[in-house]
Amino acid sequence: MAGKGIDPNVITYSTIISSFSNMRNVESALAVLAKTFVRGCRPNIHTFTSLMKGYFTEGRVSEALDLWNRMVREGFGPNVVTYTTIIHGLCSVRNMHEAAVSVLHEMERKGCSPNVSTYSTSLLLMGLQKLATLLVHLRLGTI
Repeated sequence: MAGKGIDPNVITYSTIISSFSNMRNVESALAVLAKTFVRGCRPNIHTFTSLMKGYFTEGRVSEALDLWNRMVREGFGPNVVTYTTIIHGLCSVRNMHEAAVSVLHEMERKGCSPNVSTYSTSLLLMGLQKLATLLVHLRLGTI
């Protein structure tokens, strides 16, 4: 793009970062993020949310949460998509349901209304984990 006289902007970079994150290639997404800074382009909430989703998808929970903290420190207010991404990511990790519920409560305290996706994601993932635990106990004969 730049070779043709078209300067990429935050939307361009965020789209590329989102694509890499969806392909489970966070390292390439991070390389693109570095280029945004070199080119003087500041990432936005969508950029951070895409990266967090990529980290969670790769099972890199602590890095996703570190990015969440960085985003908040840098003054980016999370939106419903960001909160839903965090809740979804935490619900997909064993023993992180309480943390997910905490994020849901924080979301509501900060005036960000959960949407259908937020609730359905939470309920589905928590339900699947409880079902898996129940099946393990049944198989082991501990129930």
